[in-house]
Amino acid sequence: MEDEAIVEPRAKAEARAILAHEWRKPTQTTRSHDATQRPSIRELAAKYKVSKSSLGRQLKALHEGLPAESSRNAGRPPALTYSEESAVVAYVVQLSRGNFPAYRAMLVNAANTLRSKRIPPVGPVSKAWIARFLK
Repeated sequence: MEDEAIVEPRAKAEARAILAHEWRKPTQTTRSHDATQRPSIRELAAKYKVSKSSLGRQLKALHEGLPAESSRNAGRPPALTYSEESAVVAYVVQLSRGNFPAYRAMLVNAANTLRSKRIPPVGPVSKAWIARFLK
């Protein structure tokens, strides 16, 4: 995962380049159509020191009304949905209120039971899931 100190300036530079592409006054005129052109993506990428492919992707998302790449979740989806995780937490709270210990095996069993009730059912959680869940 990239450091936020590195990502932040890059994101700002991409944003500046996108704004320059979208709102900047035209800089060149063509003789054939006497129309005005915006600066190219390549020129703006070089000026703001960002990748032209990244800039192109951001502009495409902007024009198509898609969310920006940074707002999407990357990686694998979580093992449990928010409501399933809330149910496991409520189960632990209920056990603790009754002065019963909540063993790791009980939590894994509860998570696997919830996952098996999905349509279509999915497999059990991984062996490392409990350690990540308890963090």
